[in-house]
Amino acid sequence: MHGGDSPMMRWAAQATIGQQLRLTGPRVNIVLPDAKGRPVALFCDDSGLPALYSILQRWPAGLGGVGWIASDDLHGIAELPRVAGLQLQRLPGHGRDPLLQQARQLEDAAGHVVWGAGERDEMRAMRKYFQSELGMDKADVSIAGYWKRGASNTEIDAERQSAYQKFTAAGGKLADWDDLGIAI
Repeated sequence: MHGGDSPMMRWAAQATIGQQLRLTGPRVNIVLPDAKGRPVALFCDDSGLPALYSILQRWPAGLGGVGWIASDDLHGIAELPRVAGLQLQRLPGHGRDPLLQQARQLEDAAGHVVWGAGERDEMRAMRKYFQSELGMDKADVSIAGYWKRGASNTEIDAERQSAYQKFTAAGGKLADWDDLGIAI
């Protein structure tokens, strides 16, 4: 529990012992795209470390790749599982769009599959780079915006809830939901 009003905080405030709810998962943002023999390019900041940890625990044998972590959390990075054939590099956790800069410098970027998690605007720009500028298929690019510079999670939750309600009222299905498509 934390201060502020959000859909999750309202639910938690009324939750009771024994109450049942359905969960779906894993969320698509903690699953790698199907590599089909191609290397993986990973990009995340502090907020993506738990998802990256989960991905690395289930890393497919023989899959190689590169990755960049924009973080000053040396303990969190040290806890990540080591994966043969995957080269991870830490970037300082400050500065403007360090992951996007690395994405633009990735050699043969279109020959990779991509996973990313971090600041929303930077992740949107990365997705645009890989899909629109390089023409990569949507199925080969899994990028999620976990937070937004200058906005609280409560504000983001409220915007997501409103957009999702409109989306489902218009007949949209969860599998087609594009979180980064929401203007926040």
